[in-house]
Amino acid sequence: DLIDQLAKDIYKDSIFVKEYLQYKKEENIHQMITDEEILKFLKEPEEDIEEEVEVPIIGNYETLAALEKIIMYVKQKAEKIQFQKDQIRAIKKLRKAIEREEFCSKQ
Repeated sequence: DLIDQLAKDIYKDSIFVKEYLQYKKEENIHQMITDEEILKFLKEPEEDIEEEVEVPIIGNYETLAALEKIIMYVKQKAEKIQFQKDQIRAIKKLRKAIEREEFCSKQ
């Protein structure tokens, strides 16, 4: 027996080691989980993901205020940052479209 051959000065109590190695199988403390259970833990339901993502509703006034800030920023930084004219026009077009939408929604 290998345990009996071990150095006796290292393992002085070989009876304890033998008892430890000869445990009863029905006394298992740990249970292995199945692959299906692992996958179940890893998978997140798609419904939960969709529910967590709440897009805040942004009104026309908030959007117009933000666009005004962008236009002011572009004017202030015109010397340091060269913005293309079509980029500035796109921002102004967007502002006008939102202003029209806001005006039409009040009539």
